[in-house]
Amino acid sequence: MKPILHYLLLLLLFFYIFSCKTTNIEPEIEIDEEIPPPLNVNCKEKSRLVYSENNQLVYESYNEFDPQGNIIKSIGTLDKNSSSPIKYERTYENIYDSKNNLIVSTSYFNKGFVQKDFYEYYSNNKLKKRESALSDGRIYYVNEFNEKGLMTRYYYAYYKNSYDEKLTTYNSKGKLLTEKTIQDGVFSSSEINEYDNNNLKIKTTNTFSDNSIQTILFKYNSNKKLIEANYNYGVQIKYIYDNGLLVSEQTFTPREGLVREYKYEYNTLKKVIKDIIYYYDFGINYVEHEYFYHTNGEIQKIIYAGLKPSMPNEFYTSGEISYDDKGNTIESISYNENGSVQERAKSSYFCK
Repeated sequence: MKPILHYLLLLLLFFYIFSCKTTNIEPEIEIDEEIPPPLNVNCKEKSRLVYSENNQLVYESYNEFDPQGNIIKSIGTLDKNSSSPIKYERTYENIYDSKNNLIVSTSYFNKGFVQKDFYEYYSNNKLKKRESALSDGRIYYVNEFNEKGLMTRYYYAYYKNSYDEKLTTYNSKGKLLTEKTIQDGVFSSSEINEYDNNNLKIKTTNTFSDNSIQTILFKYNSNKKLIEANYNYGVQIKYIYDNGLLVSEQTFTPREGLVREYKYEYNTLKKVIKDIIYYYDFGINYVEHEYFYHTNGEIQKIIYAGLKPSMPNEFYTSGEISYDDKGNTIESISYNENGSVQERAKSSYFCK
């Protein structure tokens, strides 16, 4: 991807994502484990700096917030080290209701109108709906939520007559029951989940636009731990535990047998400190992650690496991601195959 496109994409993502990020380590298929809730901290990115492999600053952004913690100004520069850097400024006018909930946010990009966001709330102040409209009045982005804060509808129109829509329902315990995906008004796919009396998922049925159907049956041990996921086309995933901790996740296919395996290692506090993903069908290539923690249990750093591939057109990846004790990404570094820095990004945060 060309540098300018890369940073334009960063900018577009930046416009819509301002909440703090927490990192969860979960196996590929959802497993009913007791996961401690994230810290209740409202953090938003205050600055972001991106450096190229020769340590030159190529992208920068800075944000200002109002007393309620919502963004009111964002400034930055794309392709900063080029002969024609692109500077931008985006400002926001925010309106609140009597409960101090944001109800309207109007934004301007380089002093030109960009969009208007509308927010609706339940009586418990949980967000009920968000709509985003462009300068021509067209609604292009919608999120709807139930009173528990779970998303029930997602809508995004990337062109006037092209859009993606997702409709979701849940059971009384908040587990996903059904999900239907629509593209340009046409059915794309659906998911239906079934649960037992312990609210453990026992079956998933996926239906696709060509009317093909995929079913997955789940089996559990006496401790309610997932031990098998069996697909109707023959793929099987087995989950192996040691003292209640998941230590191996193995994927089998009818033709090749064992094709992939996740292995997990833990510290004395039962937190994952290493996982290794083996791709046996690709010449036993693997990707490894190491995890380090703050004293409060939040992840402090993840170091990842993949061995040089033996298959053509595959890629090598390695790097590290650092977090503060609230779960926010403060630095990420990616490395070239020779160990030199490919890209480095640093962020700071405003937390209420």
